[in-house]
Amino acid sequence: MMRAATCPRRRWVALVTAAAMTAVLTGCGFESLNSFHLPGTKGSGPGSYTVRIELRNALNVVPNTPVMVDDVTVGTIRSVELKDWTAVVTVSLDKDVVLPENATATIGQTSLLGAKHIELAPPTQDEPVGRLHDGSVVPITRSGHYPETEDVLASAAALLNGGGLGQLKTITTEVNKALGGREGTTRDLLHQVDTTVTRLDEQKASITRALDSLDRISGRFREQNPTIERALAAFPPALDVLNQERENLVNTLVALGDFGRQVDDVVTRGGDDIVRNVAALRPVLKGLADAGSSLHESLWQVGTLLFPLDTFGEVFRGDYINLWGTVDLTLPNIDRTLLSGTPLEGSLTGLHGLLGGTLGLGDQAANPLTAPAQQPPTPAPAQQGQGMAGQPQAPASPTPTPSDPSLLGGLVGGLLGGGSR
Repeated sequence: MMRAATCPRRRWVALVTAAAMTAVLTGCGFESLNSFHLPGTKGSGPGSYTVRIELRNALNVVPNTPVMVDDVTVGTIRSVELKDWTAVVTVSLDKDVVLPENATATIGQTSLLGAKHIELAPPTQDEPVGRLHDGSVVPITRSGHYPETEDVLASAAALLNGGGLGQLKTITTEVNKALGGREGTTRDLLHQVDTTVTRLDEQKASITRALDSLDRISGRFREQNPTIERALAAFPPALDVLNQERENLVNTLVALGDFGRQVDDVVTRGGDDIVRNVAALRPVLKGLADAGSSLHESLWQVGTLLFPLDTFGEVFRGDYINLWGTVDLTLPNIDRTLLSGTPLEGSLTGLHGLLGGTLGLGDQAANPLTAPAQQPPTPAPAQQGQGMAGQPQAPASPTPTPSDPSLLGGLVGGLLGGGSR
């Protein structure tokens, strides 16, 4: 009887306990084991701080997922939330984790079984700024994820099944057919390509300088863009002028063609004569060549009047110079200087004698610089019964009509240095 009474009472105790546990569990709620913070995880010790990370896609990230820096676990994910269609992951980091405030966050795969982690790293394209601290936020622009294993396998399957491996086989077969039996030629071609590439590598400095020069030239052209634009704008009017003068240009070219044919005809007909003339010039040119420096040195004496031309600059040191000289322009002197050895030699001397004997000017030549200051000599009186030069005086003849002494004496008197009678 006692045993039978004990069993019903135990059943009632079990039912009450189950009902109580159901009520407790129903009031508290329960998601999974990851909803509890595991003790002893990274980022849970004293001094740890929290950082929020915004993600476009949280993938399979769950609480208690590790946070790594350089493959070392430095923290733990505390929660994953959804705010305005953006996943916000809150992580807790150890106090000794030092990262710039513009650090990046990337979801990676820890193993092929699908375990995830979040990797924090300094920025690779920007300069590090500031430092992460409690409450910092990694924005969605600096977060992302690595390719998933299933994505990689799907891409590999697409490549193997329909990604072009069949075409690759066809290409390999055709290349083998093209190179079959031409291995030596192909090997030589590859050797030449290697030689060419090696020489180009040796000329890297020259190629770089050439490219730099082209860059500088391009820069100068860019600086001269307004000038180039003006030149290009001036081309159409110039082309219009050429178009208007096209007929004249054509006629000129035709005339040049006719002239060329005429020159060719002349050269063809007189070619032998031209050759002979050139051959005849050979001794003359040889003589000029043999003269050497004497020829051009003698040319300095051609223009010499008062001073040698090569010392002319050393004589005249100022803007002007005073000179004096005596110029003898008497007829005998001109005859001896200019007409000697010519058919006219002696003509001026005879004219001088004629003028001197007829007009009595022969003995009155004087220095033209001092003659105006001197009195002309007084001729000696002629003796009775004697004429000129001591000759007996001739019988008186009829007195001729006197001529004007200014006609001839005035014309040549100044030239001969004498005065008028």
